[in-house]
Amino acid sequence: MKDFVNLLDKVKSAIVPLWAECGVPPSLQDTLASHIVEEMLIAYKLASIACKDPGKVLTLVLSHEVAQGLVELREAREEFSTSDGLEAILARLSHELALVVQAKRYARMGLKVENVLKEHVSKVLDEAARIEDGGIAQAVHEILSA
Repeated sequence: MKDFVNLLDKVKSAIVPLWAECGVPPSLQDTLASHIVEEMLIAYKLASIACKDPGKVLTLVLSHEVAQGLVELREAREEFSTSDGLEAILARLSHELALVVQAKRYARMGLKVENVLKEHVSKVLDEAARIEDGGIAQAVHEILSA
């Protein structure tokens, strides 16, 4: 149980390394916990639109972020990374959308995150193109346009 509590501490205090790498000041850097929550909210919405099991999609999202600390999520992390199944695509899409939404926040603050924004919008479009669901396409469009 001690390892689990240590994982909780890490999730709560860790920052998303991407933002430090592109020069976001420490006081503005997104924490891993807030990133995960945003990812999971997006994932829940997309899973609901696609009529897929939100629990499965949320598990895949969580596995991507914390599988190293939870043995029971390692198989899900593999699925997140390699599966062509709709749930895995939605999970990856949610991850990329959360990064785009945060990058747009930083851009509105005047921070130089254009390269990150371009890279992750491209990844969003690549993942979204694999889904034949008009509702998902509309949701992605609305999130990107917000």
